[in-house]
Amino acid sequence: MQSDMDPDGAPESTIDPEVIDDTVSVAADTGDATSIVREVLGDEHLEVDGDRAAPTITPVPKRTPAARPAAKKRKKRLGNRPVFRVVQVTHRWLALITGVLLLLLVVTGCVLLYKAPIQHTLEHSVYYPSDKAHLVVKTPDQALEIVAKAEPKRTIANAVHVPTGNFAVQDSDYKTTWAVDASTGRIVKEWNSQSGFWALLDNIHECALSCEGYPLYVAALGKPIGGIFGKELTWSSLILGVMGLVLLVLVVGGLVLWWPGIKNMARGFKIRRGNRYKFHYDLHKVVGFVALPFLLMWALTGANFELPFVTNAWYAVLPGKKPAEVTFTSAKVPKGTKPITPAQAMAAVQRDYPGMKIVSLGKPDASDATSTYNAYLAHGFDPWKASDYPGDYGVGIDQFSGRTKVTFTDDYPHLSQTLEEQYGGATHMGFVLGPWWRSILLLFGLVPILLAVTGTTTWWIRRGKAKRKKQLKRERAKAAAAAGAAA
Repeated sequence: MQSDMDPDGAPESTIDPEVIDDTVSVAADTGDATSIVREVLGDEHLEVDGDRAAPTITPVPKRTPAARPAAKKRKKRLGNRPVFRVVQVTHRWLALITGVLLLLLVVTGCVLLYKAPIQHTLEHSVYYPSDKAHLVVKTPDQALEIVAKAEPKRTIANAVHVPTGNFAVQDSDYKTTWAVDASTGRIVKEWNSQSGFWALLDNIHECALSCEGYPLYVAALGKPIGGIFGKELTWSSLILGVMGLVLLVLVVGGLVLWWPGIKNMARGFKIRRGNRYKFHYDLHKVVGFVALPFLLMWALTGANFELPFVTNAWYAVLPGKKPAEVTFTSAKVPKGTKPITPAQAMAAVQRDYPGMKIVSLGKPDASDATSTYNAYLAHGFDPWKASDYPGDYGVGIDQFSGRTKVTFTDDYPHLSQTLEEQYGGATHMGFVLGPWWRSILLLFGLVPILLAVTGTTTWWIRRGKAKRKKQLKRERAKAAAAAGAAA
């Protein structure tokens, strides 16, 4: 039999400690501590220093839960704010709905950035003189005369001095093009400029399939919308203009979603790894912010090409007003008066605008006695130099008298006018930069493709998580219903 002794040899109490605790609590509540303790514990447990005595028990106060410290009021997360949530949802679904069309314009635009360099490289003899040291054709009027003699039954309309040295001459429909070698004066090639790969890209990116005669031409898209949109705005212009506005909304919304606050600015450039969702989410925000100035430029200039109210808003916000369109017609002359020759028209321009290089010359319409010659000049830096139609200074020439008038200028009193008239289109198309510097535009032009991939990935992951969460909720509800039925 096991002895009721503790390790020190003292008799071990057989009273359950829990009974003692309960007794003390009751005694404290009733106030008759001595009698209750005697009854429960017995006299042998009341020996104090060899004398029997009733112990004095101090009532134990009731325990009350400790007061919790007041919780700090958490700041409302930006993502929970109604305005932020609206921007987030709009940004996501607008990108998903218009993504395919927007990406089509982006991809074709990126390829068109290098249209001229690619053409000049692949067809060197068409654009470069065979002997740069020896040039016999130096002005557009000479190229006009060469093609007019070679094609007497064709109506020749325009000649352009290509920056690489040769001349490109076009007919009145701007469909057929002849390349004239500046070194020999020979026609080295004739082609249809409205067919082929580059014409297809032009029709998609610049015309939204409304350029007549081009591949995939859709006549309905070139018709005016009418109604509140007026007779000038066509369906294709509306599509392209709306795509510009969509990109603008995505850019502004992306900036709002990216904004981490002044104190947490460094966090806005952090890309977390190790988690697929976080990596794509951060990459989407950081790359989008870095490319924001370029995307904003393309959005504004693209919408400005097609929608008049965007141009009006530009001038409403900035100093200056939209320059009036200059019209110039040839004066009426006695019947039978012969028009001046292209060489005489060139001489009239050189007389009135000395020192300016004439880069193109257009002939008047033979069926319209009021039409004029039209020349374009390079005045200082020409932002349109690398385009198919160079020249930043336009001059009209009376086809009978040789009188001239400026129809397009680079000399405006306000910077807003210069940017909109001269640099808007040229910057959008990359003409202001050389081929090597244009690679910067190409790099940022491809950013929307990356944004589409990362944005779609994050949306798909969120969608999957939401579906799994709903499924788990339904399974728990079924389990709870089954447990209730079994009870």
